[in-house]
Amino acid sequence: MAIKAITYQPDGRRSKSAGRISGPRGTLLRIFNPETIILQPAERVPPMRKFAPAAVIALALAACSHPAPPAGRWEGVYEAGDAMIAARLEIAADGQIRVSAPDLLGIAAADDRGALHRKLAGDLATAWGDVAPRAMDFDGSVFRKPGGIAPQMIWKAGSKQMWLVVYLGTRPSIRIPMRAVGDFSDDPWPS
Repeated sequence: MAIKAITYQPDGRRSKSAGRISGPRGTLLRIFNPETIILQPAERVPPMRKFAPAAVIALALAACSHPAPPAGRWEGVYEAGDAMIAARLEIAADGQIRVSAPDLLGIAAADDRGALHRKLAGDLATAWGDVAPRAMDFDGSVFRKPGGIAPQMIWKAGSKQMWLVVYLGTRPSIRIPMRAVGDFSDDPWPS
């Protein structure tokens, strides 16, 4: 007994024709035809295609890894209008961060700037020993408090530039450009 191809027709008719058939009710679907089965040897897969999935997985894992923050010391100052800030930043090799940024607000234009610089520099040096290291989330360019949204520091690896982001009450954030230093100075204001 031979197997014959049968097509399904919505009105219950059966047809022995092969392929798709157009009829009064639309295209008919061929269910089985042993004459069209062709056995072919498996294709040879190029060697690069074997490694492509592994490369994609490796790139995905690398994208998910946390980049190491830059280790070093930075200091910087900000002075504009009625605000003055002196800042120190230290990032240890293990990623722990120490930062201090004392500020003076409500400064009048007639105030002695030199005396105010010395006061902030003294406050910064005095308080530095009490600054506790803390962890921060780092995505490769922005530091945030753990689980936080607001940037605390910004690092541009290409130019090796660090900015400290300071928030003073309801004022807009201030980005203080920091300069890399070997050791902290007694007076962070450039001469």
